[in-house]
Amino acid sequence: MGKVKKSISAAKKASKTAQRQESVANNPFEVHVNKRKHEILGRKMKHDRGLPGVSRSKAIKKRETTLLAEYKQRNKANVFVDKRFGENDNEMSVEDKLLKRFAIEKQKHHEKSGIYNLEEEELTHMGQSLGDFDKFDDVRLSDEEEEDENAGNDVAETHFGGFLKKKKPDNHNEDSKPKSRKEIMEEVVAKAKLKKHERQAAKEQNTNMTDMLDDDWKDIRKLMSFRDPHAKQESTKADDYDITVKELAFEVKGKATNRLKSDVELAKEEQEKLKKLEEERIRRMKGIPINAKPKHMSADDLGDSFTVREDTRTMLSYDDGKINLPDGEENLKYEWLTGHNDNDKEDEDDEDDDDEGGNGEDDGGDSDDDNEDDDEEDSGEDLNTDSENDEGEGEQEEKDIKRQTENKTKSSQNAQKASKPKSSISKELPFTFRAPQTYKEFKDLISPWPESRHLTIIQRIKACNHPKINPENKAKMETFFTILIGYVAELVEQDPPALGTVDKLTKSLFEISQFSPINACTCMQNTLKSLHSEYNKLRESKGGKAVFPGLKTLIYLRLVSLLFPTSDLKHCVCTSAMVFMSQILAQSCVRSLTDVLKGLFLCNLYLECVRLSKRFVPEAINFLCGVLFLASDKSAPVPQVAPPFKANSKWSDLLTLKPEEKSRDVAIKPFVLSEALTPCDSDHRDTLPIRIGAVHLALHLTDQFALLYKDLPSFKEIFDPVLAHLQRIPIQSYPQPVKDLQSSLRQSLTTCSDQPRNHLTLHARRPEPLKAFTPKFQEHYEIKSKKAKVGNKKTNEVQKLKYKLKREFKGAVREVRKDSQFLSRQKLQEQLERDAERMRKVKEIEHMLGNEQAEVNVMNRKKRKLKR
Repeated sequence: MGKVKKSISAAKKASKTAQRQESVANNPFEVHVNKRKHEILGRKMKHDRGLPGVSRSKAIKKRETTLLAEYKQRNKANVFVDKRFGENDNEMSVEDKLLKRFAIEKQKHHEKSGIYNLEEEELTHMGQSLGDFDKFDDVRLSDEEEEDENAGNDVAETHFGGFLKKKKPDNHNEDSKPKSRKEIMEEVVAKAKLKKHERQAAKEQNTNMTDMLDDDWKDIRKLMSFRDPHAKQESTKADDYDITVKELAFEVKGKATNRLKSDVELAKEEQEKLKKLEEERIRRMKGIPINAKPKHMSADDLGDSFTVREDTRTMLSYDDGKINLPDGEENLKYEWLTGHNDNDKEDEDDEDDDDEGGNGEDDGGDSDDDNEDDDEEDSGEDLNTDSENDEGEGEQEEKDIKRQTENKTKSSQNAQKASKPKSSISKELPFTFRAPQTYKEFKDLISPWPESRHLTIIQRIKACNHPKINPENKAKMETFFTILIGYVAELVEQDPPALGTVDKLTKSLFEISQFSPINACTCMQNTLKSLHSEYNKLRESKGGKAVFPGLKTLIYLRLVSLLFPTSDLKHCVCTSAMVFMSQILAQSCVRSLTDVLKGLFLCNLYLECVRLSKRFVPEAINFLCGVLFLASDKSAPVPQVAPPFKANSKWSDLLTLKPEEKSRDVAIKPFVLSEALTPCDSDHRDTLPIRIGAVHLALHLTDQFALLYKDLPSFKEIFDPVLAHLQRIPIQSYPQPVKDLQSSLRQSLTTCSDQPRNHLTLHARRPEPLKAFTPKFQEHYEIKSKKAKVGNKKTNEVQKLKYKLKREFKGAVREVRKDSQFLSRQKLQEQLERDAERMRKVKEIEHMLGNEQAEVNVMNRKKRKLKR
């Protein structure tokens, strides 16, 4: 009856909980209303009203059953788990739980007891019931055994000791003992040998049968007719396909080549090559032969000085079967046996190279090649014994005489080589150089050598101090680049200027500038600054009238265009150089033919700079127009010209041809820069070819600029002044090439100027519609969520997953925060309980101690009374 009362109390408790929730739902202070932003008729929301108190109590109860249980079991290793049926099921009553548990126990007991019950099943073997077998004497051990009964008995007795069958008595020897293991193994070996012998006999029988069949087949084959293999078949002509296949079989197949070497490897190889050549040069300078081989010397050969030569020959010896070679030798050559000296020809080549003062690299290469050729000749003569044996005795004698003559010639050449002074050898150029740190060191380095060797010295300095071999060489090359820039100025200022050397030096300057581009830019910037300051000082000294700079400035400007990219929109060196060139063309006065040629040189340089970028250069076009003005006829009114040219200047007829001059037969030749930029206005020099060449060059440059700027919208305005002066040139007095160039340029300028041009128009845009204030109505309006589905399906799915992840993350963070708060409250509650329990115990102890003290006091009072 107690259990029934308990179930009734649980039902009452559940009903009271439901009534409490209903009362809370009816209490307006416990209800939270979720306000909506827009009221929509007919729309129902699931969460329009919320019960935070009920939700909070449910969450707390859930945490008490889960989180609180885990918290209490946090420091415990063993956990008691109640696995009784229906223990955690609140819906089942106590009676149902007991009945169900009783049924389960009975079922488990029944299953365990019937596991080994075999009374109802019948066991069989090979289709026969085991109950029918009375005796198990003749049981076969294997279903797959197909041998006879005796063999089976032997196997059973051998492997299983015969415990399954009764042992048969031995008829021959009834008193014999059972066989030992040794006897059993001997029988097994004997049986194996017998089987091996039988197999060999069968194999020999098969072989004999095969031989007999082969002999019979040979006899039968003679009676049969077969095609004769030696008979000639009809030759068929190969077609094109067969010919092509055979040709492909003999084609040269591609072979793997060595990999491309990096810049560091190439630099190291160059440095090692120069070091090797320098060692060979020093060896030749000191007169040390390459391979000092012992020569035969007779006992009475004392020489002219009556002194015995020192024997430098090496005694033949062996060590562990290998011949001992002298120092520096890796193998024993055949020429040692013949006594030939193969270095004679090489020494002769060295003498010739030293006398001529050629390049050291070529010397080293030639000596190696000659040495190899001599080796090949000697080895060919000495080792070709087969052919000599075939020839006659007379030819052999002729060869011996010829060989003796050659040996005598070589010995005489060696004597001349030995007597030659070493002064000629010391004139060889070294192969290794240190990088100079100052200009004086550089001059001291190259001054002992002729100017033709200076470029070789510079190349070897660059190779020996390559920055990729050693990073410290980068600073040396930066200093060396500055020195070479100053060396260019010295070459230009010579009389006459060494422009050929400057041209060859440009390659080395470009390679060295690539080692440190920033340093090269800084160096050239400083050089341009100094040149520009010199130009401004010269202009101020002339009273504000600028003159064209010298050859050094023009060469440096040309050098800038070769070392740096000129097509960049802005460059720290090229842009400054172009501005400087524009200033020279716009401000320098033209007072001589040299000034005209300098200006044309700058125009040509400008053309190379802007050929790719096609930037417009008004100073160059204006200067070309002024040059055509100097060559035009001044009898009629002159069109307007722009500075630095003037219409009434005394140099306005600088390029005009005189009637008495015979200009039609003048050959037009390209200008040599060193001759063209030297003063040419003296009376002893004929200026007619220079004037005609200047006009021809101006027409050519104008044609190139016109071709470059033909796509500009302002082409007509740019070249109209040029066309006006071009038409006034008396072209009949010039040679035929000038006439042809002038007519073609005039036609091209006229054609390009007559092309129609479109007027400037505003950018075409769509007209903007007027703003309409009438509201738009949609018949089928749907309220869309904030996350509009825009894009493809995959993108929308990704966005949806991200939204769900964000929402779940927020929910998880919220739940974790609530769990931490619940645990904090639980810890606080436990701490308060522990403190209360401690205070209670303290009070009990204090109370007990107070009672004891009171009793002690009473006893003390009684003692004092007794003492009185």
